[in-house]
Amino acid sequence: MSAGLEGSIPQAVVGGGALLPFDSIHPISITINGKFAGHAMAGFSDIKPVFVLSSGKYKFEFECEGLKSAKAELRVLGTGSKQYLIVKLSPEAADEAAASPVEQNR
Repeated sequence: MSAGLEGSIPQAVVGGGALLPFDSIHPISITINGKFAGHAMAGFSDIKPVFVLSSGKYKFEFECEGLKSAKAELRVLGTGSKQYLIVKLSPEAADEAAASPVEQNR
């Protein structure tokens, strides 16, 4: 190992060739109608996948380590137009804090 590499932060190439620290990369698994369809990326650089789907109703599920999973349904028009599905994933810690009882002084 050369002296210039000691203490360096592990990085990965994502998307169009962006070099990012591992800690900033959070792959989001996408499932469509119960089948794995691919990944999106959240963090320093967003990667938004494009799916070409025939007309009909689809159920999406999004999962990412450290975030609460989300589900959404979308009716694809099938007219050749673009439709966008925007999903916000919340931190799991927020749910745990809301679920835990608050201690009171007696």
